[in-house]
Amino acid sequence: MKEIFRSSKFDGKLILKPSAKVNEAGDEVYGSLENGLWWRSMQNQLPEDATIAPVLLYSDETLAYGFGSTTFYPLYMSIGNLPKDIRRKEEGYTLIAYLPILKGKKKQKRRWAKKNLKGQILHHALSIILRSLIEPAKT
Repeated sequence: MKEIFRSSKFDGKLILKPSAKVNEAGDEVYGSLENGLWWRSMQNQLPEDATIAPVLLYSDETLAYGFGSTTFYPLYMSIGNLPKDIRRKEEGYTLIAYLPILKGKKKQKRRWAKKNLKGQILHHALSIILRSLIEPAKT
């Protein structure tokens, strides 16, 4: 997150305050994070010089053929303070980890147990990966 906030390539592009958008009829339009009621509500609870920094996580299965057709699950992070058009480009997100995914035999009798274990492993891994965000989130 610090990399993004400190990067000169995002100078003048970071969204630091929420804004309301209205259409021609005067109705509010919610097309981006900064236009939402949640951001405005949270921002009103902060000191004047502080801002919300929404953490956005992305992951998708990726095949790596150089490793014998191995499947990876990279975890990328971005922040909601970047406009959508930048967040969606490679410069708008950072690889922060590879997620462990439990594989098993396809015809396993206790699918619910495997599914539960997979969820526990994933949540434990995420708690370790995101641990460094807990203290800054409190301030």
